[in-house]
Amino acid sequence: MNRIVLGILLCSLVLISKVYAGGAVTGRQKAQKAAAQRQAVVQQAVVQKTLIERQKQMAVEQGVEQVIEVPKPVDEFEVAEVVDFDQVWKSLESSSQAWPLIIDQEVKVMIVQKFIDQFHRKGAVIQKPPQYYVNLIDGMSQQNPSMLSQPFEQVFQVVAVIEYDFDTGKDKDVLARKVFPDEKSFEANKKRLGLR
Repeated sequence: MNRIVLGILLCSLVLISKVYAGGAVTGRQKAQKAAAQRQAVVQQAVVQKTLIERQKQMAVEQGVEQVIEVPKPVDEFEVAEVVDFDQVWKSLESSSQAWPLIIDQEVKVMIVQKFIDQFHRKGAVIQKPPQYYVNLIDGMSQQNPSMLSQPFEQVFQVVAVIEYDFDTGKDKDVLARKVFPDEKSFEANKKRLGLR
């Protein structure tokens, strides 16, 4: 049950910072999206309260005394401003810290596709689909959040290199060796990819 409460808390926090794509969004569209976002936060708070009450009831039925910390409700004025795609793109030029705040998978796929296209114009071919990289970067950044301190272009390039999917015509082993600190890590990566 604690996992459910934590999950709802996480969803609530993520909803607060939801990012929308679309370029030029009118004031009315922004207002509609912000209202929908506030409504979703309120709905999450109601669901969360219901689950906490149910957890308390189950604890009483089981004769277990349990301390449940009830989070502060989210004020509708704390809901983050809707951000357009260009703002997100600009922020990713200096740091990838915004990446985990983007909960819309379509936006993440669009971002990765733009970088694939950008690298293609520079002469690098990336074959794997954007959704593959979205999932991979999400997982890797959860395990190592410090990787997001780099601009997204560098994060994406490193991930594509270690996936042996950054084809510039150069030896992929040479590129991958630059990423890994030692031979053991390099060999473990090749084994993970089934190249050994």
